[in-house]
Amino acid sequence: MKMGIPLLALLIPCAACSSWPGSEFGFSQNDAAFRFTARQMYSSLRKPSCDAPKGFDRAAKLKPEHEAVQAYEQRAPSASKFHLAIASADADFEQKTKSGCWNDSGELVWAEKHVEMTREDVRGSLMAFDEQAKSAPPLNAPAFAPDGLSAAFRADARRLTATTYAPCTLTEAGSNDAILAPARQAVDDFKRSLSGTPYAVDFAIAAADTEYEMASTIFECAETGTEEPAKISQRVMAQVKRQVVKLKRLMR
Repeated sequence: MKMGIPLLALLIPCAACSSWPGSEFGFSQNDAAFRFTARQMYSSLRKPSCDAPKGFDRAAKLKPEHEAVQAYEQRAPSASKFHLAIASADADFEQKTKSGCWNDSGELVWAEKHVEMTREDVRGSLMAFDEQAKSAPPLNAPAFAPDGLSAAFRADARRLTATTYAPCTLTEAGSNDAILAPARQAVDDFKRSLSGTPYAVDFAIAAADTEYEMASTIFECAETGTEEPAKISQRVMAQVKRQVVKLKRLMR
């Protein structure tokens, strides 16, 4: 179980994160924070209504918000445009694969409430972008277009990197680091195999997004058990191997 940190608190300055995932491409924690906020904004804005009241037009009501986002996209610096494009593609991919929607239950009051929530999401996100531009170091971007990258690959890479995070104690019978060491090594090996390919950038972006979201989340941990560490390690390793196989298929 986890609780999220408020949106506007998420653009955290980081002047020199040399060990941050993707630092070999010049990416920083600021970039991941920007993408996190942008993904939330695009997801909220583009999510359709479920069972909306007859005659209710969510898209028409949110036309000013769509126009405000488009205006920001046009005036944003080039590096920001790169991260906006990544966040937009990731939000679209999630929408297509998970088919989420606002549950309006046929009631106008809920449909209007969800529109207002999206208005607040867009307003807060655009304010956060402007504040980040004033107070944090500039964003970074590689020297090629984002349309050469893969939202599907990033989605699975985020799941892969999240597999080896353990915000809660796995077992009283062993340390998390020892239990997860083999799986983490397998992830590192896969990352190195991507060197020199566009997927290396995709993986770096995904790893940074995972680390940022994990660092920005408050976790409530269940009572720790006493399961044998080797069994947990084998289970996690098996999951990592399945995920790596899936990512390799996406690269073909």
